[in-house]
Amino acid sequence: MSLGSGTRRRIAALSLILPYIYLMCGAPFKHAGAIPISPRLPGAALSNSPVLDGESPTTGLKWSGSYRPVLVQISNAVAARPHWNLSEADVVYEALYWTGHTSYTALYNDNHPDMVGAVRSARLHHAQLREEWDCPFVFWGGQGGEPIGIYDFFKTRKVESRFLFDGNADNRGDVLTRSSESFERSNPHNMVADIKLLVDEYYPGNYIQEERPFLFTDMPSMGDDAAISIDIMYGTDFHPIYTYNEDLRVYERSYDDQPQIDGYTEERIVASNVIVQRMNIIYYNGIASRPIYEETGEGIADIFIDGRMIQGSWVRNSLEDRTIFLDSTGTEVELLQGKTFIQIIPDSMSYSYARDDGSIVMR
Repeated sequence: MSLGSGTRRRIAALSLILPYIYLMCGAPFKHAGAIPISPRLPGAALSNSPVLDGESPTTGLKWSGSYRPVLVQISNAVAARPHWNLSEADVVYEALYWTGHTSYTALYNDNHPDMVGAVRSARLHHAQLREEWDCPFVFWGGQGGEPIGIYDFFKTRKVESRFLFDGNADNRGDVLTRSSESFERSNPHNMVADIKLLVDEYYPGNYIQEERPFLFTDMPSMGDDAAISIDIMYGTDFHPIYTYNEDLRVYERSYDDQPQIDGYTEERIVASNVIVQRMNIIYYNGIASRPIYEETGEGIADIFIDGRMIQGSWVRNSLEDRTIFLDSTGTEVELLQGKTFIQIIPDSMSYSYARDDGSIVMR
């Protein structure tokens, strides 16, 4: 998208509102330290960005075809690495599903691989992400029991079964399988999804989806501080690091001090945009495997593009709304065309980035 296209959308910078309180857990919103939240209009409707002919709504790259987003829950267990076709995802979320352990939620629209994995179980916050994209969700089982069970959540939200591809339910046996090409991986690390088949044969018909693009350009919003690497330590064996490649204009991803390579495409996993999104997180009854995320309201977000950091915020008015990332003035951030990784971290968690002079900034 060129600067003269006239399609950029701006959000007015006005006063803060009282945060939305997550009804399920009743936990008040918190933010990290004294980092300010970008101002915005109380209760303002946050509209979707424009859809541009010939451009992908999920990457901003040249693209043609029908809008067919699919969200897939992917294991990040050590035994499930390297992942299959994670490099083909347009947007990837990494978040805790257990204290010190993370998993991925990957969105595919530009490309629909015939093998994605390893597919694993979903938690409540993954189901809430599905509401944002309003698309088919691929997973293999999930936690149960009110108020944190995914099946109760889907029932309450009236999510139709045609949107849910659950390996445990065996409702789409040809889409979700235990792969014979499992690269010598044993159960449960050999569960794979054929996203191409899902789109070709099972994508919900006669359903009008509202496209929810980010703002993309080849001249994105510019940060105030250099950031040539980003270091996020969730826990032992769950440690992503990004290193900026100026020639390619991407952050190259490493994991546990090793370059992260896709196990199917054999490509280096990279991101044009890296967003560190802070959320209030509690654990239901103190159980380490039962996190509850406050995904609506507003919070802190640091956005890394083109080797620089933008100190900003995020806002999502309701589960039906898209998450919008704002700079310090309350203006929606324009992302660089390409893939986006969103690192969701607890409000209380610290991470760091390195400037080009070698100094380290703790956040």
